[in-house]
Amino acid sequence: MALLGMLLIGACATFSGKEGHPDVTGNWAAGEERLEIHPDGRMGDAKILESLCHSELAQSPSVREIGGATWHYKELPSAGPGIGIVLPDFFKPGLPCEVELLITKKGAGVDELTPTSGPTPAKPFRRR
Repeated sequence: MALLGMLLIGACATFSGKEGHPDVTGNWAAGEERLEIHPDGRMGDAKILESLCHSELAQSPSVREIGGATWHYKELPSAGPGIGIVLPDFFKPGLPCEVELLITKKGAGVDELTPTSGPTPAKPFRRR
């Protein structure tokens, strides 16, 4: 039983920021958009602007709910540390969309997750 507990803690540490990455787990919001980021790389509820995946809809206010999304830490070229959120079957079955969010730290923890695509200026996600 103790071994199982240690394995679970080790797996969660990989995603929760204890391995040199900041902790981004929890609930985030930006207007009507919502992200629920779990420590194991899965996501709960995910509601995002469609324009984060469709550049031609940059000014569209349409929010889409996505199930089965996952996330991972990612170094964003010329921007810095961030995360990638993979939204399965976004365009059609088998054709996902990856949304990149830049991590912003103003204090000890992560304060904002800002999309690198979509409407300009980007509306950052903040912890709820």
